[in-house]
Amino acid sequence: MNIAITLQHLFPNSIDRVDWSVVDDGDGQRISEWNLADPQPTPEQLNAVWEAANSANEWSLVRGKRSILLNSSDWTQLPDVPMSDEKRAEWVTYRQALRDITTQPDWSVSWPYEPV
Repeated sequence: MNIAITLQHLFPNSIDRVDWSVVDDGDGQRISEWNLADPQPTPEQLNAVWEAANSANEWSLVRGKRSILLNSSDWTQLPDVPMSDEKRAEWVTYRQALRDITTQPDWSVSWPYEPV
């Protein structure tokens, strides 16, 4: 965890080395100075914010990849594409699996295979 980045996230109008300072004394980072009126966050609170921010970022990457895969397979759903009903159904299933990616429990998702 990067405490300085986490503090900037928690207190976006704060100024590093004015409102708070972070040091790494060889045992890991810690808040060495706290000058805000807000209570200093606990290590548990900082970890929770760090994990939530990383999870949101990872999900953003997953959604980006999913969008690319959906966009690159849009052509399969056009009515004038010469394709058997069975093959079209495979593509429909694949595209639905892509849409369902965000229902997986975490961002280390299992990606569906594109029909061949």
